[in-house]
Order: sequence, then C-alpha cells, then structure tokens
Amino acid sequence: MVKDMPVDVGLIYEGERIRKQNMYVDLGGPKSKGAELLQVVPLEKVKDGRVSVIGPDLPEMKEEGIYPFGIFMEVAGSKLEQDIEGVFERRIHEFTNYIQGFMHLNSRNTIWCRVGKESAKKGLKLTHVGLALMELFKAAFDVIERMQVTFYTGDKIDAFLEDAKAVYGKRDSRIRGLKDEDVDVFYGCALCQSFAPQHLCTITPSRTSSCGSISWFEGRAAAKVDPKGPIFEVPKGQLLDPEKGEYSGPNEATTRKSSGAVTRVYLHSIFEHPHTSCGCFEAIGFYIPDVDGIGVVSRDFPGLTPFGIPFSTMAGQAGGGVQSDGFVGMAVDYLRSPKFLQADGGWNRMVWLPKALKERIGGDIPEAVKEKIATEEDAPDLPKLKEFLKAKAHPVVQRWNGGAAKPAEAVAAAQQEGPAMALPELQVPISGFPMAGQAGGGVQSDGFVGMAVDYLRSPKFLQADGGWNRMVWLPKALKERIGSDIPEAVKEKIATEEDAPDLPKLKEFLKAKAHPVVQRWNGGAAKPAEAAAAAQQEGPAMTLPELQVPISGMPMAGGGISITFKNAKIYAEKIIITRGEKRQ
Repeated sequence: MVKDMPVDVGLIYEGERIRKQNMYVDLGGPKSKGAELLQVVPLEKVKDGRVSVIGPDLPEMKEEGIYPFGIFMEVAGSKLEQDIEGVFERRIHEFTNYIQGFMHLNSRNTIWCRVGKESAKKGLKLTHVGLALMELFKAAFDVIERMQVTFYTGDKIDAFLEDAKAVYGKRDSRIRGLKDEDVDVFYGCALCQSFAPQHLCTITPSRTSSCGSISWFEGRAAAKVDPKGPIFEVPKGQLLDPEKGEYSGPNEATTRKSSGAVTRVYLHSIFEHPHTSCGCFEAIGFYIPDVDGIGVVSRDFPGLTPFGIPFSTMAGQAGGGVQSDGFVGMAVDYLRSPKFLQADGGWNRMVWLPKALKERIGGDIPEAVKEKIATEEDAPDLPKLKEFLKAKAHPVVQRWNGGAAKPAEAVAAAQQEGPAMALPELQVPISGFPMAGQAGGGVQSDGFVGMAVDYLRSPKFLQADGGWNRMVWLPKALKERIGSDIPEAVKEKIATEEDAPDLPKLKEFLKAKAHPVVQRWNGGAAKPAEAAAAAQQEGPAMTLPELQVPISGMPMAGGGISITFKNAKIYAEKIIITRGEKRQ
C-alpha cells in the first residue's frame, strides 16, 4: 500500500498484538510518558511530506528499552476546520496499526506504542512511520492538502506534552455548556471494533467518547467529512429513561454494530446495562459494595484501588465490549458532565479517587462533597475507606443508616437472598470464557494455541488437525480480512458470530452447509454425542489448569460470587476456597 517501506502496510495488520517477548522497544505507555496531537494550521506553515525525529530514531534505540514518545501532526487545507482536529487525531490509532510490527494503543497523553523485533531488523524507522501516516491520511481524506509529522523521543517531550494538554483542555471546554436535550442527534464511533467487536461508543454532548478524544462537536465534523467512516450519526429516537440516559436510537445502533451481543445501553449509569468500552478508556468507574459507593481510577494511576487491584486488572473487567454490571469505562472529562452517573447518585455516590485525578478535576467537584471523597492516601483499603467516610459524614453513610441497609446487614441479607450484584457469568468453554488466559502465560493447554493472524494464510496452517477442513468458526471481521486466503471449497461453510452465536446454532449451521467436519460425526470419527459419552467414561479430553479466583480482591456484592459453567463437563479431584493473605 505504501511505497519504499521496509515492512508491509495494510488493513490486514490492524489488531496485531506485539507481545513482550517479541518487543524491540516500547514508546510511551505506563512506564514512560507520551502524547499525540494533530492540529490544523495555515498552508504556509506546512512543508508537505516532511518528517522530523527529535531524539533517537528506532535504529538508535536500545533493544527492550522504554522511551518517551510524542506524535505531532500538522495538517493544512482550504476546507479544513479546527473541529476536525480531534477526529483526525483519533485516526492516528487506526493508521499506525496498519504498519506491520507497530502497535498503537490508547489516545491523547496515554498513548502506548510498541515496535516488534522483526520489523526493527528489517530497518523500520520513525521516518517510515511518518511517511506511511501521511500517505494513509491523504488517501482517506482528500481535504488534506499538506501534512508534516514530528516525533519526539527525547527530553523535549516534556514541552510537547504540556502543549498537547493545553490543546486538549481547550477542545474539551467547548462542549460543557451543551446538554443531551439540546441536540437532535448523537454520534456513534466504531473505530475500535478491530479490538472489541461488540463495542460501539455513543457520543453525546454530556458524554464524550470513552477515550476522551471525540466530543459531540468532533463527531459531527467527522460524520460530515467522512460520511462512510467509523464515526456516524445515531438518531436519538425515543427517550426511554431520562435518569439512566437510555434512548431507542443508541440501543438500535449498538444492537446492529455488536451483531446483537449488546441490545441496551445506559449512558449515565454504572449498573444493569452500562456503556460498553473497548480498552482505550481514560478511566474506570467501579462499584464498591462494602460502602455502597462508587470509585473512579484513571489509567495513569500506578497504585492499587481499595480492592487491592490496579487499573490494569480492572480494565479486563470493563473492556472488550462486554457489559459488566458495576464497571464502566469513561473519559476523564465525563466526570465534569452535569449528567455524570446521575442515575446512581452522581457525586453524592463518589467515595474514592486517585489524588492526582482529584486535583486535576478539583474545580468541577461539588464543594459539598469534595473533602469527603477519599484518595489512596486517605483510604488504601476497604476498612480504612469505610472509616474515612464515617468520619467525613459522606452522603453514602446515610444510605447505610437510612433508606438502605448498613453494609454488614446488606451482606447478611445477600448471603440469604443471593448477591445484590452478580458478576458476569464465567462460561466454559465457548460462551464468554476468557480464552486469552488459557492460551497465554507460556502454558501448554491442550486444544488452545496463540497465533499470528498471518499463520492462517500458511499452507501448513494446523495441517496435522485438518487445516481449513476443520475450521468451523471465525469472527466476521477476521473472515473478511483474510477472505482471499480461505479455500473456496469451505469459505461459505465457516460460520461467524452472525451465523452461530452459540453451540446449538453452530451445529445447525454446519449441518446445513454440509461442512467437512459433519462427515467426521457420521464417518470415521465418533459422533459428538458418542464422543461426549466416551469422555464421561475415559476422563476429560482437555484438562484446564487451576482456576484461581482472588476473592479478597474481587469487586463483588453480598460477599459472594456466582460462577456458571455452560456446555461443559467438569472433572475435579477437589475444589478449595481459601482466604487470600492480606496485602501489606
């Protein structure tokens, strides 16, 4: 796609993950600092095609090193307006991920990029990355007449970072006087569906995109400039619940874009049907049942929440496009919204924030509760959080002694009646099982294997197991991505999530399409039912490693957890539940 590159560039590499063992260098990320910024400037200020690297370029970096990273793109065009800056800036995430061996995560001043060893060996430089970005942007947007790119990898990142934050703040302030009721249409963003197929971000005046990059104004500009792009109009439709922020229009758009996996979304509540998230969110809201309050942890907070777990662990619960009752990804700017979790009590329900985040948004926290919200210095764990809230007479304490039961009484009642808030089901092995944990960690798990997408194009792709004649299911986006490499004889016989969202429908689909595996049922191999019966006599065909659930650190209500296994037979010599050691 892009000329004079030492590596390939194309859509097929979007979603490629570079694991630590294959890492050449990390750029930005949680152990360093970084930012990306795109600005519209006058034509005369841009030297078209220029790429500058201020600091060491990739060949000059030490392998396995971690470096600061800034991306500054300046674009010019007679038809460009400043409203489009945030939209174009968000597309940096998409286009950098087209580059083989270059991974881009997050947005704004939380970006985390990683370069793979193989691409570094081939001679990839940041100069090449800049040239690829300019060509991709110009191919996508003909309104861009000139572009130049500057990368920061050294000490000068600090000044660039401050400039970028000032621009972000100016952009964000524009939307604060506008409310959801003031507009006729919302916007949807599907930019991150390559990483989270079930996720659709609904952007409203009162709820900026979870990554913090796209406000309602920028969504409007994006839909105008690129009508067929990943950001599009979403009719508001009927207002179904004014407190929770449920509208028929976003529900319909989310249902369509998630292929029916998510059908209802509450824009302003953390419970029941919270807004989905991909993984680029700036912060996570989480329910703390021990005190019946809500906390928020930001991506840049390196410590532990009162549950004794960090942001990174909690991100697995909130991300991936899955709705998890009591968890929601959000932009930091959403905390400034007048509709901030209004259905759940808003700021009167907020009990914990990292100190840095509290200081950052301090001017927008209501004075009546500002000093009653704990930080990691006041409450590093749940017992101290409870003590702090009592001492400060936080509004949630009235919920314990007034209309709501005291925490201890609520736990006792929950033990009799069941948990007040059930964690998402853990379903084995097909429906919702966290499969990455099964294939990773250097453990050999029979029936699971991690692989590059490009391995599916190999003539030796799982040849010992039947190769493509044994392939029965692929995500639709992946099937389309590698479609030309799938043998025509089986291409239409391989199901996607639209054809087979569960096992019974998968079996029906394979029979209807006369997939080659059906012959295994009726021919040389045992039928599925017979194979299951044999497994009951002979023992499990696949042994899972230990499943360890850290109860003391798990956000849950009622003091319990429900684990449901579906379509699975469990063989266990013993099950042990223990109380974890208290963290020091």
